[in-house]
Amino acid sequence: MSAESNLKQFSTDDLLAEIVRRRNAEQLDSPVQFCESCTNFVPDPKSPDTYNPCSKGHKMQFKIPEGYDFDNYGFYRRVCADRAHLVDVAAIATKKQHKAR
Repeated sequence: MSAESNLKQFSTDDLLAEIVRRRNAEQLDSPVQFCESCTNFVPDPKSPDTYNPCSKGHKMQFKIPEGYDFDNYGFYRRVCADRAHLVDVAAIATKKQHKAR
């Protein structure tokens, strides 16, 4: 029995649902990169609940701390093409300063 004939027993919706289930399971295993370490993150503690702290306007999710793990919570996006870590930006600025000398 070939793989193609095995797949024909499932509907397209069933196959797509399985792909999404597997992708979501993989994402849960990968570490979260929090938005607070990105240069595009601009928090405003006095802002209304509708305020988006991402200067690029990306929709973010929020991870709630589990138990007493208060180092592992905050706004995040699993994938962000505009992510610019504060450490990376500082390193680039330092390199530019050394080149200018």
